[in-house]
Amino acid sequence: MSKANESLAAMAVDATVAPAGAMKKERVSMRRADWLPLVPLAVAWLSLFWVLSIDWSINSQYSYGWMVPFLGFAVFWQAWTSRPVASPGTSATIPATLCAVILLSALPIRLIEEANPEWRLILWLHAGWVVAVSLLLLAYTGGGRWTRHFAFAVAFPLISVPLPMGVEQEVIQGLTRMVTLLTTELANLTGIPAFQRGNLIEIGTGLLGVEEACSGIRSLQSSLLIALFLGEFYRFTVGRRFALVTLGFAIAILSNIGRTYALVRVAASDGLIASQKIHDTAATVALVAAMGSLFLIAQWLRPKASAPAKAPGDKPSDSAGLTPFAPRSVPRWFSATALGWLVLVGVGVELWYWSHERDAVLNARWSLREPSSADGAKAIEIPERSRAILRYSSGHCMTWRDASAFQWRLFYLRWEAGRNSAQLAKAHTPEICLSGAGGELKERVGEHTFHLPALQLSFDQYVFEFGGQPLHVFYCLWEDQRARPRKVLAEDGTQQSRLAAVFAGKRHLGQTVVEAAVRGPATADEARELFTAELQRLIVQ
Repeated sequence: MSKANESLAAMAVDATVAPAGAMKKERVSMRRADWLPLVPLAVAWLSLFWVLSIDWSINSQYSYGWMVPFLGFAVFWQAWTSRPVASPGTSATIPATLCAVILLSALPIRLIEEANPEWRLILWLHAGWVVAVSLLLLAYTGGGRWTRHFAFAVAFPLISVPLPMGVEQEVIQGLTRMVTLLTTELANLTGIPAFQRGNLIEIGTGLLGVEEACSGIRSLQSSLLIALFLGEFYRFTVGRRFALVTLGFAIAILSNIGRTYALVRVAASDGLIASQKIHDTAATVALVAAMGSLFLIAQWLRPKASAPAKAPGDKPSDSAGLTPFAPRSVPRWFSATALGWLVLVGVGVELWYWSHERDAVLNARWSLREPSSADGAKAIEIPERSRAILRYSSGHCMTWRDASAFQWRLFYLRWEAGRNSAQLAKAHTPEICLSGAGGELKERVGEHTFHLPALQLSFDQYVFEFGGQPLHVFYCLWEDQRARPRKVLAEDGTQQSRLAAVFAGKRHLGQTVVEAAVRGPATADEARELFTAELQRLIVQ
């Protein structure tokens, strides 16, 4: 046997007999590796979390997203400390080329996302390219073994991306109906007469609504997050992970049935107002109970043997028979180019919209004074789901009676500039909202301009009919700045109008919506005169 063959044989024996030593050598080499690729990767991930953070802040269904970056880092670090021997192979062309091509997609995605940050298809495309680039860099440096080992850790943050609206609505409505049905049955079994009326539960003291927030989707998603985290953290097998996720779903649903049943029981004995007082407390108790139970189940599922459980994809003798290659270093020029490209994308997107907005016309700023309790006004809580859909920055709803004893209701919604679509405000129009609430549009009177000191506001006037009685409605959409698009945009929320806004360079520059409704006036002219007086009293310039 030649000396060269003897050396290769000795290397193979060392790799087979002492994989731990090979791992130690690899880890030493990794400490000396070039960590520059982490910089563009960090920029990509942070930009994704920044875009997702508005949903985490506004939509309570996804408030758990704030935990995902921290749990995701813990999951990745766990995977890093248990990584297998690198096997980058001989060819780096395919992963490097794919990585470069996918990086190019950042430009069109960011252009579209800047004008439509709530468009969930674009959010998933944004998350997709970040995950894909991360996996390709792992494939380049450590080969297929690293890609398989780190796949779960890299894809874990996808759980914080909002579901497509259609899927989310189907899940929420299905869970709400199920919780309502099972709670009604449980109430009857325990001696509380109850009847299901859609998403309402009728009891002796009145109707108790099962809100979307009570449907269980929040606990369901939080349970999924914790189940996936614990399954990876404890390196469960596929079967144990599936069992943990399934039991987590069951616990989330049961905890919300228990929460709703507690509200029904309190409402039946002490009245609806008493049940409203414990609503948030019951939600907190249900969530804590679900998370605590899930943690205990994870402890129960942990293998009793002293040897650590292998993760999905791990094989016995994971390093046996493999030559311990050092991870392939990413060329510094590639890392620098990737970072420069991401910076160029950010600057280019800003320049594109700035070039269309630089001649925007500034409108007067104004706000609305809330009627005080002395006026007989009281605030009405806006449904949580409405804010999740409309994503407004601030808003309130109020009702009061004027000097003629006519009943008024007013919505004031404010969108600050940026991080929203300019088309969102148009989702809250009388035709959409009041028609969806059961009203029948009888007449669109037209647009009227109300002249105030240093301010002119244009309102569209409508007449709806509810229960055979007319409801006079006034609607105003006010833009802080009016950019001058090259063509008139439909802005109806369709994919075509969203893309048209990108080509026109129109993003959100700040908007205010006021919608006032009065019941009582006999004619549209009388309603308009009354509204003029109320508007002068409420507007603050």
